[in-house]
Order: sequence, then C-alpha cells, then structure tokens
Amino acid sequence: MGGVLLVQLPLNGTAAFEPTGNTPLAAGMLAAAAGLPPEALLDGTEADTLGDRALVDAIVRRKPGIVGFTLYSWNVERSIYIASRLRRALPDAKLLAGGPEVQPDNAWLLAGNAFDLLVAGEGEPLAGLLSGEIPFPAAGLIESGLQSFIPGEYPDPWLGGILTPEPGGSVSLETIRGCPSGCVYCGYRRRHPFPRIMSAHDAVEHARKISALGGGEFVFIDPTFNARPDFDRLLRGLEGLGRKCFAELRGESVDAKVAAALRRAGFESVELGLQTSDRGVLARCGRPSDPTEVVRAASCLLEKGVTPVVDIIIGLPGDGREGPIGAAGMLAEAGAGGRVQAFYLSALPGTELRTIAGRYGLRFMDRPPYYVEETPWGGVAEMAAVREEISDILGYDADLEPRPLLVEGWEGSETFDLDLPALDPGAPPSFRHGSLTLRSSDLDGRWERIEALVRRRLEADPYCVLDVVLAPGAPFSSDLPDRIRKLARCSDYSSRTAARHGYDGNLRVSTLLGDYRRFDIAWIDGISCECPVVAVVDSPEALPAELRALGTGVRLSGPGWDLAGLAASTDDPLSIFFESILLERLWCSMHLGSE
Repeated sequence: MGGVLLVQLPLNGTAAFEPTGNTPLAAGMLAAAAGLPPEALLDGTEADTLGDRALVDAIVRRKPGIVGFTLYSWNVERSIYIASRLRRALPDAKLLAGGPEVQPDNAWLLAGNAFDLLVAGEGEPLAGLLSGEIPFPAAGLIESGLQSFIPGEYPDPWLGGILTPEPGGSVSLETIRGCPSGCVYCGYRRRHPFPRIMSAHDAVEHARKISALGGGEFVFIDPTFNARPDFDRLLRGLEGLGRKCFAELRGESVDAKVAAALRRAGFESVELGLQTSDRGVLARCGRPSDPTEVVRAASCLLEKGVTPVVDIIIGLPGDGREGPIGAAGMLAEAGAGGRVQAFYLSALPGTELRTIAGRYGLRFMDRPPYYVEETPWGGVAEMAAVREEISDILGYDADLEPRPLLVEGWEGSETFDLDLPALDPGAPPSFRHGSLTLRSSDLDGRWERIEALVRRRLEADPYCVLDVVLAPGAPFSSDLPDRIRKLARCSDYSSRTAARHGYDGNLRVSTLLGDYRRFDIAWIDGISCECPVVAVVDSPEALPAELRALGTGVRLSGPGWDLAGLAASTDDPLSIFFESILLERLWCSMHLGSE
C-alpha cells in the first residue's frame, strides 16, 4: 500500500447529460505543490460517472496510502460516506480532507470520525504531508496558510500536466487570492481578507502558456476579478489570446469603457452581485453598494455584447420581501433581467453570518445547503413566494426541474418486466446517475417487487441519482410515485435543496407511456400532478394538444432528427426526450449548456 490519491466528487445535477463543472483545481494545486504525478488525482471520468459502490471499489484497487477529499457543501456528505467505506476496506490508509466545508465552526463535520485529519485553509503550505517531507500529525483539525504568497508562487497544475484542458472545455485560472469585500455571508473573505494579486503582466503570460495547451473558455475564479489596480492592463493583455472568458466582478466600477474592454478581452458573460435593492441591508452585510449602479453596469455590459449574470439573495440580515423583489424589478425595468440567479441565503461554515444570524432573527439548516429557514418576516413558504414573484417579474424560473433519463442503452440502466416470474437480478450497475424502468400491467399489485428493486439500487448507491421510470400497461394509483419517493435512504444536500425548490432529489420518479391512447386523459392529468409524464410518439405533433397542455413530454425514436429544426418548432425544448443516447446528449448540450 502506498501513494496518494486526491478525490473531488461532483454535484448531482438535474440531468444525466448536464455538465458537472467538476474541475479539481484545489486538488491539482495541492498535487503540483507536492510534486505528485497526474495519477495522484482520481480520474475525472471516474469521479463524475461512478456510483458509490463502484467508486469505493476503484479507490480500493489502487491501494493508496493517503486519500484526500476536497469538501464542498454539495459533496461533503457523500465524501464522508465514501471515506467511511474506505476506512473498512483500507484500514491502514490515512484519510484527510480540506476545502470550504472544513471550518472550526462546522460542528457536525468535526464531530465525525470519517477522516484522520481535517485541514482548514490553504493547502499548499502543507503539501509536504503528501510528499512525505512533513510527518503526518495526530488526528484532528489543523489550520493552514499564512496568507503570504500570491498565485503563481507554487507550480501550476495545468502547466505541470496535473490537469489537462479538455477540447472546448473550461480552464480555471486564479490571479487573485483574497478579497477586499467584507460580505458576512461569504467565508472566503473571513479566511482571506487581504488580496494577494498576481501582476497583470504575469497573469497574461500565465494565461498565454496555458492557452497553448488547449481548452476553450478561461474561467477566472478570483473572488473579485476587477479588484486590482492594473485591471485595464490585464484586459488589454487578454485581447490577443482569442479566448472566451468568464469572471465575477464588482459592478459599481463597470462603465461603458470597461464593458467594451471586457468584450474585446473575450468576455461573453460576467457575474455581478446585486443581492438586494436595499442599500442599508447591503451596508449591514459588509457589502456597501448602490444597487442602481450595479443595474447600470448590467445595462452597459449588455450594450457592449457582454451578458450579465446577476445574483439576488433572499433572506439577507435585516432585509424583507421588498429587497429581492425590488432588485428583480430594477433589472426587468432596465432590460437587464435575462439571466438572474435568485438564491436563498445560506449560513455557510466559516462565515460571519453564523455569528450574527440570531441577532437578526434568522434560523438556518445545520447541514448543507445551510439555507435560512426562518426570518422575522416569514419562513420557508414566504421565501418561496418571494422567489415565485421574482420569477413572475423576470418571466422565467431559472431552476430546471430534474430531467428523467429515458434513453435506451444507458450503462447505468436496468429494465424489469414485473409481469414475468421474478429472477435473481444480481448485482446492480453502479453509476452516479442510473435508471430503473419497471414495466407492468398492474404496478400497484407489484409493490413488493418494486420496493425490493428500488431498495437494491439505493443500498448500493445511496448518494447517487436514481430515476425510477414507471412504464404501465394500465393505470396505477396516484399515490404510487410518492410511495417510491419515501424509500429514499438518506438526506443530503441534493434532497434538501430539491425539497426547498419543490422537486425530487436523488430519487426521482417519472412515467413513460408506450401508448398514451390506452389511458384516460383524466388519469394522465392526475399522474402529471405527481410526477413527470412522457409519451412515446413518432413526432412531437402526434401528441394531442390536450396532453401538451397538461405538460406531457414526448420521447422520439430513431436517429434521423433535425435537432435545430425541432428546437425552432417548440417553445418547450425540455419537454422533448430521445431514445438515442447521442441525440439526448446533443439536445441537452443545446438546452442545458452540456458538453
């Protein structure tokens, strides 16, 4: 046994073909600082596709001496589960973890025993732990990082071959570490209060070298990309690289000149934090700002061809309904509300918000995603109503509901005809997104087999997505989908987030009608209220208008579909599904930003 393996697990998205965005940059930086080979990072395809059981098996086969996990709110509970299984299978291995979730005030994480060592703060100074230059300390929490180095002082994981740019994919770059803003809801500022800035000259040269390796868009992960004195020089330098770029900016300093410079530098979109329309609330949150200036900046960006992605937060300390709703109204009135992200406030570990929440009458979840659940002006229902009103103002809901996996030939899929005699199903496939199609003319009468087959998949991969697809030969009772949902074994980030937004978490139920004409429209209407319903048809036009009005989707067979033509002829592209894996992948790429 020996060697190091660094693991970063992805977010469970809404669809099997949605991009995970799971670039293990922090792990790559740590590996580069420790002089480790590329093999020290778990293969990206394995991390993104394998189920819990298969992932443990893949790690055990490598017999590492040290396994390190990067913990984010969306993967911390699954990472703990994987680590607990490794503890049994590799009792001599050292298990350690770092990342934003590792904070001195994250009591539930610190109380566990999944890891031998938890590291809070910057990992590079402790790279010697992985290379063997520093003795492995006793179990517990250690804090790392003197905030004394700027990006670029340690070896770069892209240039060192630790990370490899994918053709057309995103490349994450860091040119600033630390943030001058004092936002109480951000843990980054509390740990890194002083910006450490790579000079514009060095940043451009760094980007130029990485550009030669391939990849597509540059994503600058700097907390505030324009928090540097040489911002103009940096943008001029990026102009010659011919790369798409994305970054997060403070909007107040963006005018028409800056917007034009951003566009010339390759920025097709940028993120701005508006948060609320209430200036007093912003000041109270450590982010003094004039909301009208941020909206003005968004308009300037649009005029110069840069799409602003604008953030609004519901539930800020001292804010009410009017703040976030007013922010949405300001954007809509300015014509800058095309891409708005409306978030529920999260009291993340390591944030000042955790210490002042009670002062403002805020109560929050003690587990990820740490959403605020109670404010002086209302609880979960009232905050959901605010979000709904924001959607009405903007004319869209930014959240996509889970998309059923209905393709044929998916490696993580199983199909059972429950009208046939039961046979030993054997070990289930283990993939991060799987499906289980259950066919029967009497699904209600097959409950015991349904329950056994669903539990079999959940026991193997409790933190993965499972689509249970009901393929009835006759109507079933309206409570069957909910009975299946109640079989879910664990509560985690995905399930809590989904519940807050009103959709299925990791265990998702849908109905696939092989011949919709065999079912009464009133029954279809009732089942549509319980789960997504999709009909197998020869063309979208073949589905009757009354079923389209109920939200019934269509699944199309065969390979000969003009996807551009289909997209132009429908006002609801996400209601169209394909039997073909290739066509489903391409369709999701067009409408989910996938691959």
